[in-house]
Amino acid sequence: MLIRPSDKTQVFHDQIEQKQKELQPWKTKVNQKQAEIDIKTSERDMLIKKAEAIKQASAEAQETLENLRNDQKTKVRILDNAGISELLLHAQIGELENLKHRKQSLQQESKAAQQRVQVGRILCSPNH
Repeated sequence: MLIRPSDKTQVFHDQIEQKQKELQPWKTKVNQKQAEIDIKTSERDMLIKKAEAIKQASAEAQETLENLRNDQKTKVRILDNAGISELLLHAQIGELENLKHRKQSLQQESKAAQQRVQVGRILCSPNH
């Protein structure tokens, strides 16, 4: 009786197939976890981009505020020299106050976004 080479390895093929069936639930779990990691990574990246955009908006608001302060100083000198009413000055002060509040709001949003980024990094860390 001759044994074909394929018969010799069939036992091993059957064992491998059995092990693969046993490992399938684990493979599914690993795939699910990897999908969760991918989602969290994507969310983290979006939060980073949002934090950067808020930072940029805050910097622009700061620059605008500084320009307005300089404009205000110039206009105050002009108003003092021309003797024009203080109403215009109060309007600019109100505008400056609005920009200050906007700056504070943007800074708070930036801090909150940075905190969310940190939480995202923690959630995406391999130890979590």
